[in-house]
Amino acid sequence: MQLTPSTLILAGALMASVHSFAQTDSTFFNTGNAILSRDFTQHITVKGEDLERFPFSSLSEAINVYFYGAYTNAGSLTYVIDGNLFNDVNAFSIHDIESITLIQNAQMLLNGADNPKQLVLIKTRTSNARKSGNTIAADIYPGRYQQLYLSKAHNGKRMQVGASLNFMRETGPNVKADSILSYLSPRLSQFRANAWMNTAIGSHSTLTIRINASPARNRFAQERIHNEWEQKDSTYKQTGLIVVPSLRLTTKLGKSWSNEFNASYTYTKEHTDYQIESDFSDFQTLKTSDDKRSAQTIFLREQLQYHKNINGWDIRPSANISFQYTKGNTEINHMKALNGAPDAASRSYSIQKQQSILISPAMHIGYKDWFALQGGIQATISKKQALIPRKTDTIFPFAAASINIIRIIKPESGSSLKVFGSYAKTINPLYGIVTSINGRIVYHLPQNPSNTFTAGSTLQTLNNSLLVAYTYEKRNYDILITWQALNSIGFLETYHYSDATINLPSHRFSVQYTIKNADAMEWRSGINVTGIRPTITYNGGYNLQVGTHQDQYPQQGWSGGWTNHFRFNKITAGLNALYFFDEQRYFRPRFNAPIQSMKANSFLLQHVYLGLKIEKKNLRSEVYASARNLFQNTKSTLARGDIRYLGLGVKAEL
Repeated sequence: MQLTPSTLILAGALMASVHSFAQTDSTFFNTGNAILSRDFTQHITVKGEDLERFPFSSLSEAINVYFYGAYTNAGSLTYVIDGNLFNDVNAFSIHDIESITLIQNAQMLLNGADNPKQLVLIKTRTSNARKSGNTIAADIYPGRYQQLYLSKAHNGKRMQVGASLNFMRETGPNVKADSILSYLSPRLSQFRANAWMNTAIGSHSTLTIRINASPARNRFAQERIHNEWEQKDSTYKQTGLIVVPSLRLTTKLGKSWSNEFNASYTYTKEHTDYQIESDFSDFQTLKTSDDKRSAQTIFLREQLQYHKNINGWDIRPSANISFQYTKGNTEINHMKALNGAPDAASRSYSIQKQQSILISPAMHIGYKDWFALQGGIQATISKKQALIPRKTDTIFPFAAASINIIRIIKPESGSSLKVFGSYAKTINPLYGIVTSINGRIVYHLPQNPSNTFTAGSTLQTLNNSLLVAYTYEKRNYDILITWQALNSIGFLETYHYSDATINLPSHRFSVQYTIKNADAMEWRSGINVTGIRPTITYNGGYNLQVGTHQDQYPQQGWSGGWTNHFRFNKITAGLNALYFFDEQRYFRPRFNAPIQSMKANSFLLQHVYLGLKIEKKNLRSEVYASARNLFQNTKSTLARGDIRYLGLGVKAEL
């Protein structure tokens, strides 16, 4: 099937034209390419307001303590933001985020969360529930982190509009070593601008339009004695930009049918300038790398759902169709100079294009709050790539089931014991292409289908104050084993070496407890731990030494967090701790020495805060003191260096 950008846009326009009469069903999760029942899907939700006092530049640094500990990191997350798969969550201030939900269901594969990735849904504060007024927030952590946030929103009867502007700057840790003569810490500066509008169209449709733009800059420099005969100076500068305009039209089609149409355009670019100057005893070399990458994605998605409730039976057939066109550009320029004179150079330039359609019909059947079943297929239709030996037209199944045992035995009970199970198999339709996922330039390489199976249970009792949960997950996926070698002018390049299959089982346990006394006092506390024990099987080529490519799959160990949020009248407080026990680490004691392994335990007091709320007639505000990384043991790998953030913050809603 021949697909072009104009074909995709026309198809989306034809679908949107059938909208005539919407509201989003809050009892279901919209994961982008699938619709999941909220009550019968294992998940973990964190409020955005619980993270507002925490200084971070990447959201993963704040949510890991709630989810999978050290196994939740920037490289392991796929975000869906208000149903949009192509955006950068770090282009949003935490003050623009209402909730963050981790989906523990195999159908996360349908939304790009393949291999060891986790699927996280982001709900932003752009709905008609947002109150009119102005918000001002500021955080000052001297020498480490500064942030200023401003927003204005107006909530009318049929239209809501708003805009926000955020500036954030973070200074990374200083690297300490006897060989380092001077060091300029990594410095990240980022602007975030958002504007949105919700408007009612007739009595059955709602249109949301939003634009998000975020330029960023990162740099560092280092001067060190590399060895006895060489001094090496390095400078690194990186600039980036992401711009995402999008729209969503939700429509209620009579009593039983509903429809949602999404369209977005994502433009991302990166420019990296890296220089290495080496002084030897009798000569000098200068190596420069000037890399430019960009990606553009047009994304159209149509979700049609039928809902019928008959004597307690909930019947919801649905169909999801998404159209995607991606174009990526890559330009790499390397140069080497010897004693001030040009010595060698290399240049490469490439353009990659990909067009695909994903079709995901599904059927959901449930009875009261007793049980639910869901099943369907995902069909992938994409244009064959010149370098790929086969066309990627494929059909894969997915299925899920859950049951509330206590409600079946005793329907009037206030407690619930739910048991969950799900399975999915799929393949990433992007092959041999550079694209933008969550605002990051990502390379997609050929792979075999990924398989995921999940099972778990959740017990909620004591008037919903106590929640105990267990989740088992098993994944099988392939990776490309690579190695790095110096090219002709001294730069590291990556080469394909072998294929390997990863078998990745995991277990997660958690307990959450809430104590609440009317409006006077509240304490929410939770503890969780995740255990992983991966195995690797080589499929041809050479069997590399264990630990050679440990960055391509999670390492063995137990990691998790302990979270606490407390409020007593006008006083607020919180304490979060992160840990990684029995962590399997691999290292080389010296250059070219065999890889060795060890086990270590890490502990980090991630965040502590104490605040005071001040409320008057037209003012709701809070001032607080906050500390990040206040304590960590000497073996900890959970923080980026042995650094501490100590600062003050304020938030005011007028």
